[in-house]
Formats: sequence, structure tokens, C-alpha cells
Amino acid sequence: AADAALQELAGRHTIGVTQVVTAGPEGDVTYHLQVGDGAATFGPGAAYPEDVKMEQTWETAVGVATGTLNAQEAFI
Repeated sequence: AADAALQELAGRHTIGVTQVVTAGPEGDVTYHLQVGDGAATFGPGAAYPEDVKMEQTWETAVGVATGTLNAQEAFI
């Protein structure tokens, strides 16, 4: 992790987050955020171990990413 505070947190905590976006222009896409061992990584495929999994449609993902849809409202 480039940021010292994030690197310090990643050294003390671990989490794997998987996000699945369905019905997109390229079909369903799965990617992950993995935090632990002093690093945070982001890449294709599911997290391992997977602690959290989110799934939403392409329309919802784009709305949240662009700010036209409130993330809290989208996932409740």
C-alpha cells in the first residue's frame, strides 16, 4: 500500500471483498479487494478468503460509481 496509514492498517487487519457486476456489456464481471499482510490489492476474480460478497446489476454499479445513485440506498 502506498499510503503509510493504509499499510499500517493492512498489517493489523485482513478482509477479502468480492464484487460481482451482472448484466454488463461484457456479461457478468467479478473482481476483488484483498487487504492483509501489510498490503491492499485489487484484481479480477473472487477474493480468497472471501469475507464479504456484493452483487449488483451493471445499471446499479454505474449509478453508484458516477454518483447518480446513493450507495447506501442501492444496497439496502
